[in-house]
This record gives sequence, structure tokens and C-alpha cells, in this order.
Amino acid sequence: MIGNYEMKYLVDRFNEYGTRNLKNVSRGKFNCGGYALGTYNWILPCDTDEDADELFEVNLWLEDIEDIDFDRRAEICATWMLNNIPNLRRVDSPDEKLADDEWLIGFKMGLGPSGDGDFHYIKRTPTGRFYHKPGSAKIMRMSKKEALSDSWMHDSYTSNTIWLVRKK
Repeated sequence: MIGNYEMKYLVDRFNEYGTRNLKNVSRGKFNCGGYALGTYNWILPCDTDEDADELFEVNLWLEDIEDIDFDRRAEICATWMLNNIPNLRRVDSPDEKLADDEWLIGFKMGLGPSGDGDFHYIKRTPTGRFYHKPGSAKIMRMSKKEALSDSWMHDSYTSNTIWLVRKK
């Protein structure tokens, strides 16, 4: 049986109607994607468990780290996001001029903190500050220097940064 909590996410998966926000959803119910994209649910940038296994899981016992193309994987995720998430567009740079009702989102992939493959999103607020939410952890500020660097979270995410903008 699906409870009320799960049902409201099935109805509006990408929070197009703006019913979910930081005040009415527990921080443990959404990940970095749910926070940065403003969906306030758990977001995987793909359709199926099989896609997730192929894109995010890395077995360093079987794969050479040099052979893992996180840039290609991040592009696959970006294509999925742009095809599925309403009011989302790609920009070339974090310096792109945004409308008042838009916010900047960064996306990267890499080994992740656990070393077995992962993705991560960050968000820039209207104040110009960057924030991120590792998994079910609390929302934390990220320095501008780190947000604009080649890697995030102590080299856990090393792909090229894909910059996106979502409109409220």
C-alpha cells in the first residue's frame, strides 16, 4: 500500500506545482538532486534500476579507473534530465545571466565518497551562495571556489560540470 507521502510524489514527480518545499518535506526524504532541482524527493537522473547500475556503479575490482568515462556518463544523465524534467535548460557557464524566477544547478559524476560510483548536484541561491545536500544528510554551504573547481567534495566528483537552470 502506498501512503500519502509516497502518493503525492507519484502525482507530481518533478514538483511542477510547487507543493513541496523545505518547510513541508523532511530533509531525509530527498537527496542532492531533489534539493538542487527543487523536486524535494529522491532523484536519480535515469529511468530504470538497470540504467542506474550502468551509470552510477563502479567496481574497481573489475574496472581500471582510467577506463571509466564519467564525462560521458554525466552527459547521458544531462540528456535524461533535459528530456524529462520540466522547465530545465542547459547553460554553458555558471556566469550565464538568469531570470529572477530561475536558479543555477551544477551536476557532476565520479567515484563518490564511497568509491563505487555516484553523482552529485549543487545549487546556487539568489544570494549567490552555493549549497549542496549529500544524500540524506543536511544541506550544507559549499564555497564558490569549490563549486567552480574541477572536482567536488575532496575529489569525489571529477567529471566536467554540467550547468543547468530551472525555472520556478
